Amino acid sequence: MTIFGFTFGLSFLWALPLILAPALAFLSLRARRQRLDVSSLLLFRDLPRRTTFQNLSMTHKWHRWLYALMFAVLALIALGLSALLPAPKRLIVVDTSASMNAEAGNGKSRFDRAVAAADAEIDKAMAAGASVALVSLTNLGDDVPFVTDRLEARAQLNALSATSMPAPMDQRLSALAALSASRGVGALTLVTDRPLSEDIDAPRRLSWIDVGDDLPSNVGFEGVSGGLNLFDAPKEVSLRNFGTDPLRDVSLTARVRGKPAVVTLRRPFDLPAGARETFPLDRVLEQTVQLGPGPKELILTSGSGDPLPLDDGLWVVPEVVQQFDLHIVRCEGNGYLFDRFLPHPNIRLSESAGITDEADYRGYDAVIFDRCPEGPLFEELNANAIVIETRPGAGRSENGSGARQFAWQASENRHPVMAGLKPMIGRVTVGPSLRPLPFADEKSRVVPLLRDVDPQDALTVIAEDRVEIVTAFAAERRDTEVDGVMLPAAKMLFLGFDPHAYCTNFIPSDAEADNTVEDRRDAQIYGPDDCLTLTFMMMNTLEWMDDRRQRIPQYLAAGDPLTLDGIRNAVVRTDEAEVPPVITDDLGVSRWRLDQAGLYFLSGEGLSQTVPLSLALFNAEESALTRAPVTALPDFSALSRGDGLRRLTRPLVIGLLAIAVLEALFLIVLAGRFRKGPSRKVAA
Repeated sequence: MTIFGFTFGLSFLWALPLILAPALAFLSLRARRQRLDVSSLLLFRDLPRRTTFQNLSMTHKWHRWLYALMFAVLALIALGLSALLPAPKRLIVVDTSASMNAEAGNGKSRFDRAVAAADAEIDKAMAAGASVALVSLTNLGDDVPFVTDRLEARAQLNALSATSMPAPMDQRLSALAALSASRGVGALTLVTDRPLSEDIDAPRRLSWIDVGDDLPSNVGFEGVSGGLNLFDAPKEVSLRNFGTDPLRDVSLTARVRGKPAVVTLRRPFDLPAGARETFPLDRVLEQTVQLGPGPKELILTSGSGDPLPLDDGLWVVPEVVQQFDLHIVRCEGNGYLFDRFLPHPNIRLSESAGITDEADYRGYDAVIFDRCPEGPLFEELNANAIVIETRPGAGRSENGSGARQFAWQASENRHPVMAGLKPMIGRVTVGPSLRPLPFADEKSRVVPLLRDVDPQDALTVIAEDRVEIVTAFAAERRDTEVDGVMLPAAKMLFLGFDPHAYCTNFIPSDAEADNTVEDRRDAQIYGPDDCLTLTFMMMNTLEWMDDRRQRIPQYLAAGDPLTLDGIRNAVVRTDEAEVPPVITDDLGVSRWRLDQAGLYFLSGEGLSQTVPLSLALFNAEESALTRAPVTALPDFSALSRGDGLRRLTRPLVIGLLAIAVLEALFLIVLAGRFRKGPSRKVAA
C-alpha cells in the first residue's frame, strides 16, 4: 500500500459521507413546471421564454449530473490536497541505557518491558494515521526514517537493544528537544526507567512511559583508577554497593576466558549500603598468575541477589608499560629537588658528571642539564631536555645583563608544564639568568612560563637588545634540518633560576620574620609549598615529554571515546569481529565509540604487541537502580507546531464541503420555488 493510499483510506473515511451528500442531493432534484390559471396570456408574450431561475430548475437530466459531478470533484480535490500533506510525525524514543538491563522478578528486564510498551505505541500512532520513527536514547543521532507501515516500524524497534552506555537524562532530553524541532515531530513518546516528577506539567504531545521499578540491592565495579600517566599511583580496582540495602556474602572470583578454572580473590564478606572496597590491581595479577597469562575476568556475586549483571564483571588485562629513560647531567652540587620524585618505578635513571664532547643523548626520553655552564640552546637539541641554568647571572644572557633580581609567580597560561601549579610566593634570592626567547616558526612553539611581578628590569633589557628576555620558557619543535643536519623532534624546559633552592628552606642571615606568606615574601624565605610547586613543575615537564610512548587507556568506561593518535592503521576488535572507528581524519587520528562492556584488542603500526582493552560500565548513576525522578524538562514547545500544516487539513476539508452543501441547499430551495402549487386565477 502506498503512503497516499494508506493516508487517504484511513485518515479521511470520516469525509466520505460529506462527499456523497451533495452529489445525491442534486441527483434527487426534480424540477417541475407550475401551472397557473390566468385570464389572458397577452401579458406574458413579451417576456423571455426562460429566466435565470428557470435555468436553475435543471429541467434536463444532464444538468443534474453536471452539478453532481462538480460537487464530487470539488470534494475530491479538497481531500486530495490534504492527502498530499505529510502525515503527522510521531517519534518513539526507547531508553537503551545500561540500567535498562536490570531484571526484576519474572526474568523480564526493563528493556523487555520498554519494547512491549513501544510496540503498543506503534499501533496507536498507526491507527491515528501518523508516521512513526523509533530511535535509541543513547544514539539520538541515528538517521531513522519515519514510516507508515507497521512492519517497517517494528523492524526499527527490533533493531534496538540495551547497551552498556550511560544516558544522562538532562543532556539527552535537551538533545531530544532539539531533534524533535529539527525533524518536525508533532508528538513524542519516551519509554524509560526514570519517573517524571509529579511537579512537572508535561506538554500535551509528550508521552512519558515509565517502565522501571525501584531495586534496592546492587553491587558492581565502580572503576579502575591511577597508573595512566608517568607519576600516577598504581592502579586500584574499586567495587561498591550501589543500593540502599546492605549486602550479604559478597564474593570476588577470577577466571580465564574459555576455561572453567576459578580463583577466589576475596572470601564472602558483607557490604553495607553505599560502602566501597578497593584493592590494588597488581595484587590481583599476582593472585591470578596460576591461571596462566592473558586477561582475566573478575566476577562479583552476592548472596542477596543482583538484578544488574552488567556491572558485575571486569576484565583485568596485562599492562603495557614502558620505562621512561631519564638521564641527569650533574654539573654542580646536589640536586635537592630531584630527591622529591626520584627514584620512581616507571623511570629508569642514569647520571653523568658534566657535559662531554663525545656524549650522545639521543637514546634517552629526557635529559636534565643541572646547572651546567654550557647548557644547550633550543636550536642545538637532539633530545628532550630540561636546562637549569648555572649560577644566576652567569648564563648566556645578552651583554651580561642577566644578573638582575625578579619577583615572579606562575603564569596564567595553560601550558602542560604549569598544570595545577599555584603562584610562587618567594623571591629569587639571586638574580635569575635571563635568556632570549627562541625564535618560533611553523615547526616550533615557544611559550614563556613565568610572569614577572615587577618587570622594569626586563623591560630595560628588551629595550636595549630588541629581543624578548625571559626567566623561563617551554619550547617544542618537529623534525627539522639545520645546516644539513636533521634534528629530531624535541621539547625543552628552560629555568633561569635555581629550583633546588626552593627545597633547602634557605633563610638569609639578615632576615627576621615569621613563616607567613607576607613575611616570607618580604624576607625571601621559601616554604614547603614552594618546593612542592617546583616539584610538580618538574613532574609535569617529564609527563609532557613522555609523548614518545603511546599512552593507551587500557580501562575504559562504556561510552567514553577511544581516541588514538600516532598509530597508523589502528584496528580495534573483539573475539568475533572488528569494530570500525566512528571517524578517522586526514592526520590519521581515529576515534571509536564502544557501547558494549567486554574485552577488546588493539593493534596497529607502531605497537610492538596487541594491546588488550577492558570496557566496563563504571557509572554510578546507571548502577544505582533506585530511581531519581526527572525534575526538569527542556522546551518542547516545537511539538505543538511540528505538524501544524497537517492539523489544518480537517478544517480545510470541512470548510470546502460545507460550502458545497450550502450551495446545494441553495439550489434546492430555488428549484422548489418553481414546483407545482395550488391553482390561482388571475382576474381579467
